[in-house]
Amino acid sequence: MKAKIAIACQGGGSQTAFTAGALKALFDNKVQDYFNIVSLSGTSGGAICAFFTWYALKKGDSVVWKRMIDFWEDNSARTPQEQLFNDSAIKTLELASKGLIPQYNLSPSSPITKTLFSIATYGLRSRFTNFD
Repeated sequence: MKAKIAIACQGGGSQTAFTAGALKALFDNKVQDYFNIVSLSGTSGGAICAFFTWYALKKGDSVVWKRMIDFWEDNSARTPQEQLFNDSAIKTLELASKGLIPQYNLSPSSPITKTLFSIATYGLRSRFTNFD
């Protein structure tokens, strides 16, 4: 009889990247063959990793980590436009956290925010994850 385990996935920036890599390594080595995985949970990006991994386990996917890695690749800044937006957002947050520029909290529904997102996503096609 296999021992029961639950996997908790940490989130938050680089911790989520570590979580995704750790889950990929565990499932590349067939952790499910040695343990009865009874639960996967997480916070923030870790919850997303847990969701896709659990979903793949329940669907019986042969490559358990594929949906999770595909999701993160689909949501990464790949085009020069996305990378510029991402780099600008990070630099702005760094400067604001150091008190070098004022910090503005804008609603996602504000005209300024809508305009910025419109510019940042101009010409991009929608990307969806397929849940069979």
